[in-house]
Amino acid sequence: MYGSLRLKVLRIGMQRFHHSPCGGVNMKSFVVEHLDSIRYIDDLNEATKSILFITFLLNSIKVASVLFPLMAVKSLSALAFPAIFSSMLVAEVFYLGWICNEVKEQSLKISTDAYKILWYNENKDVSVLLQMMIRRAQRPLTMQMGPFGPMVTDTILSTMKAAYSYTTLMLNARE
Repeated sequence: MYGSLRLKVLRIGMQRFHHSPCGGVNMKSFVVEHLDSIRYIDDLNEATKSILFITFLLNSIKVASVLFPLMAVKSLSALAFPAIFSSMLVAEVFYLGWICNEVKEQSLKISTDAYKILWYNENKDVSVLLQMMIRRAQRPLTMQMGPFGPMVTDTILSTMKAAYSYTTLMLNARE
């Protein structure tokens, strides 16, 4: 969450670039802040990718195991606990995915905001700094889910579909 917040603050500062009297100094601070944010997110990613994978895997297994009794419930009174618990688990999985996806979205918006500064109208130093920042921001910063790629919204949806398929398979095998 802190990584996406840093990128959002950087974007707000870049959107107010033309309102500042000392553009070149501000641009250097934006570049330094962008590099620091990239390093921070890369370090955070390296430190948490295994934990993120295990957390996501366990939450997905919990969702599948709670969906099974939810789909097999015969009486309305036995429906309350599995329904509430499964909705909490699904919300937790989606929240985790949303936070990771937000880092990617904010990092991609940096290049758009840098381009909106109209780098071609600025002096040479500011123009070069902006071009470097635009190029650097073209590579999205993502939170990795272990060896399985980035944790984004599509990953969450495909995992929820897999949990539902597994639950349906177990329900059909039981009958």
